[in-house]
Amino acid sequence: MRWSDTAACHSCLHCQACRMSEAFRRTIVASGFETTTEFTCPIGLPIGKEPTTNPLPLGDYVAAVAQPIAAAIDRVAGTHLATCKPCQRRRRKMNRIGARIAGQRQE
Repeated sequence: MRWSDTAACHSCLHCQACRMSEAFRRTIVASGFETTTEFTCPIGLPIGKEPTTNPLPLGDYVAAVAQPIAAAIDRVAGTHLATCKPCQRRRRKMNRIGARIAGQRQE
């Protein structure tokens, strides 16, 4: 498995370290995920380019983790958690909060 195929990479929590730190990329290579430190970013950030925003909003990240769990509960218990309207509102609200936090870090 390549680094760019992992959940850790797709969480976009490591973009800063991955694109800006040669040492971080050497660790990825040493772990066996990649063969060179010049590996391609799945969202297209070039090496040496500092990310300006988190590409995956906070609510979407939480939903990516919670949705499979909700779907499993729905199958077992016959509920409808995966399509819950309050959960969708919470996801949108978390996306707005995450965008504000990202904006504050850039100032």
